[in-house]
Amino acid sequence: AIASICAAAAILGGEFLVVNHFANRLLNTTAERVYLSKVAYAGKAVAAKTDPQLKEFLAQKGDKGADQVTSEELATFREKELPKLEALAAGTPSEKEFVKQFLGEKGSFGFKFKLFEKFISLFTILWVCFGVASAYKIGSG
Repeated sequence: AIASICAAAAILGGEFLVVNHFANRLLNTTAERVYLSKVAYAGKAVAAKTDPQLKEFLAQKGDKGADQVTSEELATFREKELPKLEALAAGTPSEKEFVKQFLGEKGSFGFKFKLFEKFISLFTILWVCFGVASAYKIGSG
């Protein structure tokens, strides 16, 4: 019985390690791409100096015409979003800091466990059954 439990744990644990490995690789490359796209976006925002340029930028962001961007939206953008985008365009946070924060948020055990649950297939169940049956047969003599 103990051998059967160990076999099931080894098979499921191995599958989790595979999912964990590929999730880490995917998250690392995704974090770098997200950072670069955010920096490019911030650069476009910082390059827009005049009100008409900022309205055009906001219009592209919101899928509407530049003439539809209100003065209030423009003022809110200048006050709240633009300082953050200027800092990002200037390198704050750095790519390394951003990736670390991104992985801390997205690379949690809970996220990886949800992925693991999605990767359990009929073959996983089949291998667990074969492993448990084999271990039971070997363990019982």
